[in-house]
Amino acid sequence: MTSHSPALSGRSAVVTGASRGIGAGIAAALGTQGVRVFMLARNEARLKEVSDRIPDSVPLVCDVTDPKSIDRAAKRITRQLGASPDILVNNAGIFRVSLVEATTVESFVEIIDTNLVAPFAFVRTFFATVRAVDSRERLTRSSISSTSDVVRFAASAELDASRRTSVATTAKPWPCSPALAASIAALSARIFD
Repeated sequence: MTSHSPALSGRSAVVTGASRGIGAGIAAALGTQGVRVFMLARNEARLKEVSDRIPDSVPLVCDVTDPKSIDRAAKRITRQLGASPDILVNNAGIFRVSLVEATTVESFVEIIDTNLVAPFAFVRTFFATVRAVDSRERLTRSSISSTSDVVRFAASAELDASRRTSVATTAKPWPCSPALAASIAALSARIFD
């Protein structure tokens, strides 16, 4: 039996891009710590399959590039919790490497919408509720690619721009205790080791 972190047990989290990869790993790790996880992704079948393995998780189909989809998901989460989530993990992201001349405007816009606009939209939506409703501590994190030094590709200007701006706009806008931050850091270390 896994022992729960006192700083995490009983909390709530939203994880975007939760149907596979790092997002699924983060959702599973939070679930093992007694966190109620709202898992967001576009692929309903894969999302449900992953969610079925995580206790007290809630799968929600959400396209993070669609403001109406974000709004619907945020309203449902806030309604079910009666407040904003304690933890927001803006994990959904796109990484493509291509030469500038081979990158379409549509591809560039999709990357910016996913890596930059979506995290801002979630933080803005939930932060407004936090300020209006309660003063509990909160924590937000972007995906690992947003905060780590990754190899820079000359042709990935959209990734670099969205990554740097995402860090600037989502870096801990909610007050958070050292205990909660330390628990998340320890959990992150286990996921990525």
